[in-house]
Amino acid sequence: MKHSNTTSVSPAIPAASRSSVGGQKQISKYAPLFSVNDVESEIARFDGEEPGLFDRFVSPVTVRALNLDDQRDAAPLEEFITRCRAEHDGGSFLVSELSYLHGEIADFENVDKILSLAVTAESEILAHVALRFDSLKTAEIISTAVHPSHRDYSFRFARLLWRKIQKLASEQGWQAVYQFNHAADGCLQAVGARCFESAEMALIPDTVTGGEKGLLLLFHTFQESDDDLRTLYPPRKHSAKIQELFSSAGLNRAYSSLDIRRFGNGATKGFPIQRRVRAATGIDEVTVIPSSITDDTEVFSYLGDCLARVNQDRNLLVVRIPLDEPEGILFAEKLEVSGFKFCGILPGVEGRDWCLYSPFESEHLNEFNLYSVRANELRDYLRS
Repeated sequence: MKHSNTTSVSPAIPAASRSSVGGQKQISKYAPLFSVNDVESEIARFDGEEPGLFDRFVSPVTVRALNLDDQRDAAPLEEFITRCRAEHDGGSFLVSELSYLHGEIADFENVDKILSLAVTAESEILAHVALRFDSLKTAEIISTAVHPSHRDYSFRFARLLWRKIQKLASEQGWQAVYQFNHAADGCLQAVGARCFESAEMALIPDTVTGGEKGLLLLFHTFQESDDDLRTLYPPRKHSAKIQELFSSAGLNRAYSSLDIRRFGNGATKGFPIQRRVRAATGIDEVTVIPSSITDDTEVFSYLGDCLARVNQDRNLLVVRIPLDEPEGILFAEKLEVSGFKFCGILPGVEGRDWCLYSPFESEHLNEFNLYSVRANELRDYLRS
C-alpha cells in the first residue's frame, strides 16, 4: 500500500537570503537554497522529461550502485564526501550527514546492510545516497550529498536517485524507507518530502541546543501486506494524532485501548532496555520494552543516566516504545510525568511500529525552518 503524494507545501518559505561579502554572494546558515516554487518547477521539469535536463555534462548521467570494497569506487566516493564536507557552509548545498560513509558502516557488523547509490557522469560522482537496512524490507536513507559545483541540480539528482530506489524496491519487495532530515534546513526537507515522496512522522529537537541539530523524520511506504493488520495501543493522550500520522503514510492499523494500571511480571523475557547511538545523526536511541518491565525504577534510573550523557555529548535522546504492547500505554504516561514529551512515530522498523519520546523545551520548536504544511501542523501539535 503506497501513500498518495499529497504533501502540501507552505508558500511562506522565501528564497535563500543572501548578503554580499567581498563581491561574492553568501548564503546564510540554514536559509533554503530554493523557494517553494523552485522546488515544484524542478520536479515538474524532471518528471515531464523536459529535454536538456543534463546537457551540462558531456557523458551520460546515470545512477549506479557502488562497490565499497572496490577501491575504484571507494576512493572517488571518499574524495567526493571529503569535498562536500570541506565546502559545507550550513545550507548552501545538500549534505544531510556530516560524517563519512565508511564511519557509518563501521557502526554495523554486516557491511552488506549498506547500499550505496551514486549519480555519475563517466567516473565523476555528482550526487550520492546510501540505504542502511534494518531488515530485508525496510531501510534508512543516510549520507545524501550533492557535489558543490552542481548544487543547482540538487532536485534533478534527487528525483533520479528516487527513480532508482523505486525500481529496486519493486524488484526486491522493499516495504519502506525513512530518513532523519535536518529540521533547520528547509531545502533538505523539500528533497525528502517532495523528491522522495515522504510523509512527516516525527519532529525531534536537539536535547541541548534545540533547533540547531533538530531532526524531522520522513517516511515512505512502498507496499504493505493487507493480510497483516496490526493492532496498536497508542497512548491515550496522543491516540488521535498517532492515527492521523499512520493514515498520512498510507498505513492501515487497528487501534485499541486498555486500562493498564501496573506492569506485569516481565512476560517478555530479557532486560527491558536496549541502547544504540545513530552515528550519522547523533541520536542516542533508547528502546524500552514495557512488557519486560517488572520494576520501572531501574528503567527511569537508566534513562536519567542517558540524559546526563546526552547533556555532555550534545546528542539527541530519543526513547522509543513499541505500539503493539498494551503496557506501553502506562509507560508512556509515566514518561510524560518524568519530563519526556511525545514527538511522533516511527512505523514498520524492525517489524514493529514505535512511539517516540524526547526531553526537549517547547520553545526549541520555534527554531525550526519547516518546509511543508504537514510538518508545521506537527510542530503546532507538539507545542500544545
